[in-house]
Amino acid sequence: MRIIDVLRGKSGSKMTLEKVSLEDLNRDKIVLQQEQNKLDRRIGKAEKDKQSAFQTGLKVDSVHQQRASAMKMKNLDMSIKNYQQQFEITSHRLRIVDGLIMTKEMINPASSAEYSVINQISLPELTHFVEKATADGALEQARVRDLVDGMQDGFESMDGGPLEMRTLRTSWPSCSAPEIVHNLAKL
Repeated sequence: MRIIDVLRGKSGSKMTLEKVSLEDLNRDKIVLQQEQNKLDRRIGKAEKDKQSAFQTGLKVDSVHQQRASAMKMKNLDMSIKNYQQQFEITSHRLRIVDGLIMTKEMINPASSAEYSVINQISLPELTHFVEKATADGALEQARVRDLVDGMQDGFESMDGGPLEMRTLRTSWPSCSAPEIVHNLAKL
């Protein structure tokens, strides 16, 4: 299972972090880094082409050729904006994959309680949590640790102090523990 497909919303609603190997996560990280590098090169080439079209437009005397250069610059500008948007999306996905790698490395399979808590959460929900727990482009280990510890102890201490799990069950009575965590991540 490729985590990239989960991030794109194509599949993985029943997948958990347990079913994704660290090697697969690292492979997807490399794919995203290569995609990011490719987009960076495309942006650079389009910017150079735009500058070249601008210089050409300055040198020609014909109004028609100046307009043609201006249209070419406008098309290149649209391409640059598209590449930049793709670059931002790829960077966002890369941060999530990094967060999942960190989470996978932090979880000790020998600690069955910690391991089972994270593996109750579906991969899309976990990626949503990792996305919310990311601050300034880096996953805060404390937030992941709070999630695991809170679910183990029956308490959750995200963003506002300890909340008893029974209080959370009262607020969301029909929710499972992973759904409660998902709801907390929205707060």
